[in-house]
Amino acid sequence: MTDEYLHKMTEVGEKRGKILRKDAHQKGICHSTVHIWVITAQGDILLQKRAKQKKQFADCYHMAIAGHVSYPDTSVETVKKESMEELGLEIDTSKLIHLFSFHEALVVPETGETDNEYRDIYVYIVDSKDQLGSLELQESEVQGLEWVTLKDFAEGIENETLYKQMLPHAKSYYLRVVEELQRYI
Repeated sequence: MTDEYLHKMTEVGEKRGKILRKDAHQKGICHSTVHIWVITAQGDILLQKRAKQKKQFADCYHMAIAGHVSYPDTSVETVKKESMEELGLEIDTSKLIHLFSFHEALVVPETGETDNEYRDIYVYIVDSKDQLGSLELQESEVQGLEWVTLKDFAEGIENETLYKQMLPHAKSYYLRVVEELQRYI
């Protein structure tokens, strides 16, 4: 796979040109990513279980869709691309809601590298689980999907039963997501 260019970012979300993905990860340079939380109007959240063969954070739960923003793409273009790649889901961008943006740097246990990201966080609301139909998982990325209620998700983060199984973002990130998602159910 050829290395791709990503948006080089500041920690407050300002674009500063482009950087090779491998350089961003090896040198811990801030770059742009997206997270897409898929929820139903009834308050069910779709989580993905990352593939066991992933180089980073294998076998962890994560939001439904996530990805790096390739240069010169926009975050919304990346949402459309990643949702098709990972789940075979065509996103109607008119129903995509930007929740917030934030910076976070995670140390990747498998490599010791710092994954330094400025993230745009979105929610995609569907009427019901059935509205998604049968999704086509990209096996190299995703081993499975699981629906969890927002209430159970919040409790699992608070008491750490689910938090320990999630990709290790700051607990405050997950709690902020819960707070934001509650506004839409």
